Amino acid sequence: MKKHVLLIDDDKDEMIILSAALQDTGLSYKCTWAQGVDHALKMLAYMKPDLIFIDLNMPLRNGIDGISSIRQNGHLHEVPIILYSNNIDDSVDLAMHAGADLCVKKPISINEISALLLNVFGHLDTTQRVSYELP
Repeated sequence: MKKHVLLIDDDKDEMIILSAALQDTGLSYKCTWAQGVDHALKMLAYMKPDLIFIDLNMPLRNGIDGISSIRQNGHLHEVPIILYSNNIDDSVDLAMHAGADLCVKKPISINEISALLLNVFGHLDTTQRVSYELP
């Protein structure tokens, strides 16, 4: 069965890279793109993805604000959320408090994203939140 991944990022190039990484894992994924938090929240009113990948730095509403809003929706409480950014160091605690399951620092290679996603789908326990910084 295909895993459904929601990619939330205002940068189309970043969404293409993440989508390519999903394809490179060799597993079957369905990707849905949202170009910002408000767009994602409208989509999440009628769908429940298996994973949400959200950028930290977006105009209007950032990723931490987006995570908080997503976690307020009861049917999405168990969906793993990965926050990613070039400048994640100062935001890890805020992201985890908001409800992120993982935080990763860009740049992330396609192989690193693939390994991370395989790990998330295979081993993530959403009751224990962890932070990853990929080399």
